[in-house]
Amino acid sequence: MTLRPTPTVFPELLTWGGCASFVANFLSLDPLEPPEGLPRYLFSSSSVLQSQRATCFECATLLCSLLLGAHYDVYCVSGYAVKEMCLLDQSLQECPLLDTEVKSVISEQEPQENKYTVKPLRELKSNFVTQQEKKKQDAEAARFQKHKLQESEQRPADPLQGLRVHCWVLVLSGSRSVQENFFIDPLTGNSYTTDNDNFLGIESVWNNLNYYVNMQDCRNGCADMVYDLEDLKIWEPVLFGATYKKQLILDVLKKKESKLMSKITNDVE
Repeated sequence: MTLRPTPTVFPELLTWGGCASFVANFLSLDPLEPPEGLPRYLFSSSSVLQSQRATCFECATLLCSLLLGAHYDVYCVSGYAVKEMCLLDQSLQECPLLDTEVKSVISEQEPQENKYTVKPLRELKSNFVTQQEKKKQDAEAARFQKHKLQESEQRPADPLQGLRVHCWVLVLSGSRSVQENFFIDPLTGNSYTTDNDNFLGIESVWNNLNYYVNMQDCRNGCADMVYDLEDLKIWEPVLFGATYKKQLILDVLKKKESKLMSKITNDVE
């Protein structure tokens, strides 16, 4: 299944965050079977949107197509990840809605400021009491983290650790004011740094222009990887001589510069 840049008129899908949230929330996961093997076939993005079910490869393909249409320099990644990421198991993750709910309750309880109302008397509160409350909150947070750690340690070791196939999206810096390379997990819509330990290795990456095989050692996961796809020592392109994304950008800039110079020359004459 090929990637196709898919422009959209919806403002929510003009940023990587909007595209990632849409794909993660709209599609349900079909886990790979077997989990250590590549899928035998892939459905098109239009079929996936109709069924609202997809493997990680189909989710990544749809997300990558949307991001290409929004002019990001992105690639689908075929590699390996931890069991929780491959199976969309977020039981050990802290629910982001809890913090949102607390903030909303606090904002609702805060009275609206009115310059004509009489200001209440200043609440006299001991520094000692404040410090004790902070210590109590810190202790509760520490207990929560310890409980999460114990839960993770009690889980049996994954016999397929390092073998579970996963597909995600690589966003390269340079386009759309992206300052640093990063990953997007299409199943959750979350972004990660390229050295995140949830990603255990990369076999290949591809976009709508070419397919690149990784020649780098992934014994340390993705932490030490370099994403200069034009370096033939570390990335092997399937199509030699194919156009690069950067090359397309340079060609456009050269054409604009040529038109500008010819216009200046004509004006001088």
